Amino acid sequence: MPGHGRENPHCVGPPAKGTIDPMQRIRQLINPRLVSKAGIHESLTASLRHLLPPNMAAHCWVAGVEEEQIRLVTDSGAWATQIRFLQREILKHLKSHHGLTVRRVRVSVAGNRNATNQETPARRPLRPMPAQVGELLRQTARSVEDNELSLALERLARKARKD
Repeated sequence: MPGHGRENPHCVGPPAKGTIDPMQRIRQLINPRLVSKAGIHESLTASLRHLLPPNMAAHCWVAGVEEEQIRLVTDSGAWATQIRFLQREILKHLKSHHGLTVRRVRVSVAGNRNATNQETPARRPLRPMPAQVGELLRQTARSVEDNELSLALERLARKARKD
């Protein structure tokens, strides 16, 4: 049958008789425990999103459940802080709806999972430090008793323009 099998990797429909379905081959390579774990995480994420306020729900995912803790991932530090404030409600929800006896919610921040190869906006170049500021830093460094702070101020002063 033309268009199926190896001669056309972009084929649609079932593979020709005698060829291996690529998706079947991929399924054989994936560990079933990982697939099961991913399903559990997806289910817990969906359940958790029903608990969270609507504006926050899309920014939170379950990343893992180990022993007595659940790991949540969010795409911003602001959401992570708000999720930490809801920790008690999250723990109650997990126990009552899923029978999980986790005692701790661990929240971490990851990049935006919905971003599609968006480039990081370019930083504006820093303006050069005026020479007067450099001189003020040198004067302050000489008057400070803390040796480490004095050295740090001197290093910073060296970055000033030389007018």
